[in-house]
Amino acid sequence: MRIPRDSFESRRPAHPRAVLTAVAAVALIGTTGLAADRTAPLDVSREAVQRRIEEAVDYLASDELEGRGVRTRGLDLAADYLHEQFREAGLRTDVYAGEPFQKFRLFSRATKGAVQELAFELAGEEPVALKRDENYTSLTLSLLDQFKLPVVFAGYGITAPDLGYDDYAGINVAGAAVIILRHEPQQGDPDSVFNGLENSEHAFLRPKIDNAIRHGASVIIFCTDDYALRHPADENAQPQSADSEELIKVELEESSLQGSAPVVHCRRDVIEKLIEQSLGEELIAIEERIDAALEPQSRRLTKARVSGRVALSRDGRSLRNVIAAVDGSGELAEETVVIGAHYDHLGRGGWGSLAIGANEEIHNGADDNASGTAVLLEVARQLAAHPEPLKRRVLFIAFSAEELGLIGSKRYVDDPAVPLDQTIAMLNLDMVGRLRNDQITIYGTGTAAEWNPILDQLETPHQFKITRRRGGYGPSDHASFHDRGVPVLHFFTGFHSQYHRPSDDSDLLNIEGMARVAALVRDITLELVQTEERPTRIAQSEFDFDDLDDLGDSLGIDLPDDRPLLGVMLEKVEGGVEVRRILRGTAAERHGIRPGDVLTAIDAQPVTTSEEVIEAIKSHDRGNKLKVTLTRRGVELELEVSL
Repeated sequence: MRIPRDSFESRRPAHPRAVLTAVAAVALIGTTGLAADRTAPLDVSREAVQRRIEEAVDYLASDELEGRGVRTRGLDLAADYLHEQFREAGLRTDVYAGEPFQKFRLFSRATKGAVQELAFELAGEEPVALKRDENYTSLTLSLLDQFKLPVVFAGYGITAPDLGYDDYAGINVAGAAVIILRHEPQQGDPDSVFNGLENSEHAFLRPKIDNAIRHGASVIIFCTDDYALRHPADENAQPQSADSEELIKVELEESSLQGSAPVVHCRRDVIEKLIEQSLGEELIAIEERIDAALEPQSRRLTKARVSGRVALSRDGRSLRNVIAAVDGSGELAEETVVIGAHYDHLGRGGWGSLAIGANEEIHNGADDNASGTAVLLEVARQLAAHPEPLKRRVLFIAFSAEELGLIGSKRYVDDPAVPLDQTIAMLNLDMVGRLRNDQITIYGTGTAAEWNPILDQLETPHQFKITRRRGGYGPSDHASFHDRGVPVLHFFTGFHSQYHRPSDDSDLLNIEGMARVAALVRDITLELVQTEERPTRIAQSEFDFDDLDDLGDSLGIDLPDDRPLLGVMLEKVEGGVEVRRILRGTAAERHGIRPGDVLTAIDAQPVTTSEEVIEAIKSHDRGNKLKVTLTRRGVELELEVSL
């Protein structure tokens, strides 16, 4: 995996447009022409490069940074660290309005808010007010309002007719606040119809929320089940008690749900007391009955009411893109190449974690994306130390809030430090830490005419086996730039079983492979900044349906050759498959399918993965009609689509 360099003392034969390669001489990487003091040339020996990269990922993926979640102090520490590393490397860091940071607020829209006040009351008694972040946490932003509602206990909030189980059978929750247990029944039973000892699709929070909204619930109150408290997902963790459990601390935008309703996670001891006072029995006894007979125990708490106030949070989170530049000189100095990588991750799990039940376990995100961030830093160091003046500017951006939907990069393209018409290309690094068998996938090769010739030139000297994907869309920050007409390349060394799990740690990274990726990106950048011509953008319409194949590849899907295709970019979500993007001129656009729609069935057959959608479409010929069932903002629609 880690192929040694034969020499750092020679150049390869010069290309007509003179690209510096991975075997560039140490002597050529000297003091920078930027306003930065260096006492010695930058050491680009294999050992020094790998040491710097390893130090960066070890820090970024350390427990101290708490998984770099958007609500952690660790994300701020990471931003400050990146700024300091850029500054020490000699880059200019006053790029955005005289500052190193492009600041933006998360969840600051005035029309939406979190649950700021919550209280339970029993008939004839004074309301009992709960303390936010101590007795409950607010999980979603929803419409600004006050509420006072009846309360319904809806078991695990599951509707699974194929398993003969429905917590909503015989109970009307329309206009009520529903209390829902997390996870699912019979978790300790290897013979459970709910996937034995593993979590089924019904265990996740998101489908529970969507199901409650479909049944008309106005407020959703989650309560941790007894089994989860006594059997934490982390084998090394101690069992929790009902009065000291860790509450879920995430906020999810409405766009990722099928409707809008305030959602809170209440500490179990609060719900236990309410259940016992309202129903005259203990919550654990109800859970035991559900487990024993697999029969729902949903019922209305006739004596109880819940009241609350939804208002805009005044302590909205301020996030930062970190920006630095190696300036160009000469006639092309204002033209810019952007190199980016997102530095945020999942924090302590929550919505994005694939490790069910590990909400409070740190997800260090070594590969996703401390790896790309560390490589970004190393490319910045080497370009800042380049002995020859760069003809074009190189802008380095560490994006925040990528995991929440490319929010940082979208914020940048909406308000760029350099006008986008002067941005000639964007190179993106996301999950580049697991190089195996010299194989790297590069997306976006169809977005500029020059990409393939450049890669042809560099592939052999850098000893890579490059898989090329033409499409410029995909679930990372390059897509924000491709949307605005900027040619892009996205570098990726592949998925692995630690993806979005606490086990994505730095000791699993291929440090030498990351150093090689840094050298490749450096040399591609030098080609872009030192040649006279800027990349020739290939408009999406110029490769039409071929781009659909590459979109499928970017999501790990084999698209059929006869092309009876829908024309959508899909992403699996709990409860269906979400449409991320629509390609112009395709069946999806013609028949009104929209981004954000969740496909749930094709020709009345349920679909829960992108592969199932593809298989359903493959049974049709071009020109055939099929029925697509989808949900849009909580409303189920059925469309007849002609392929």
